[in-house]
Amino acid sequence: MAGRSSVRIGREARFPSAAGTARGSYFRPMSALPRPLYAFAMVALRSLWAEPRPPQPRARARQDWLLVVALVGWSLVETVLRDDLAWPPAALAVAVVVALTLLWRRTHPLASVVVAFGALTAFDLARMAAGVESWGLNSIAGALVLPYSLFRWGAGREAAKGLLLILVWLVVTNVADPVGAYGTVAGFGMFLFSAAFGAAIRFQTTD
Repeated sequence: MAGRSSVRIGREARFPSAAGTARGSYFRPMSALPRPLYAFAMVALRSLWAEPRPPQPRARARQDWLLVVALVGWSLVETVLRDDLAWPPAALAVAVVVALTLLWRRTHPLASVVVAFGALTAFDLARMAAGVESWGLNSIAGALVLPYSLFRWGAGREAAKGLLLILVWLVVTNVADPVGAYGTVAGFGMFLFSAAFGAAIRFQTTD
């Protein structure tokens, strides 16, 4: 059609004919995309940025205290039993800070993320500066709850800022302790899944 650009996909093929060799393509021409993909991304980002916080989140419940007690207990046991920790007091302090932030994850989701992942990032940067290769406590896995809470209870701009801080920590901790391509993808995937799950629950509840 005149006046309409098209993009041809596929390699050129030659077909024998009575008049000689005819040229063609294995695929039909495909029309160019009418809208650039970044336009959809900008619309999604503007919608996220303008999203308000859900009203009246629940403060704390019994299960929140039980979760914190379980994580702190796990941290203490792990500190005592593990002999590969270079800085046991520092690792324990960071794990306890991460656990305590879960008590405010609904009422102050961004602040909880800033405190928890700020402590984790500072710990990893200190290890890198000192040349210490020892990993922290496994009980910091409780931090996986925070991306969920951020996207479940935070405002849109809070979710965007908090997610950026989480991604920064993931980059830093993977530089401090390289785990290979599969481990890196799995780490990013778990935290992004937690955030996506929180957003899904949020919009399912508000609809």
